[in-house]
Amino acid sequence: HSKIDRMHNDIPAGDVLLHAGDFTNIGSVDDIKKFSNDLKKLNDKFKYKVVIAGNHELTFDPESRRAVLQLIFFIIIYQQKYNTR
Repeated sequence: HSKIDRMHNDIPAGDVLLHAGDFTNIGSVDDIKKFSNDLKKLNDKFKYKVVIAGNHELTFDPESRRAVLQLIFFIIIYQQKYNTR
């Protein structure tokens, strides 16, 4: 979801950068690392950066994380039972 990797050169400098959510698709570790690296490119432009997790950052919320794990478990059991992939 985050487009900061394509925009960081166009973002004007300021005191505070506020990113209000949806910087990943589902909160995967790879997406979070990529976003973190993209934010580092803005270190010279902002003294402070505030990041708010949005509804796509599922792994940040314990209830959502549990639901995602249950869904993954269900899919694995279904595939094993019906031999699908």
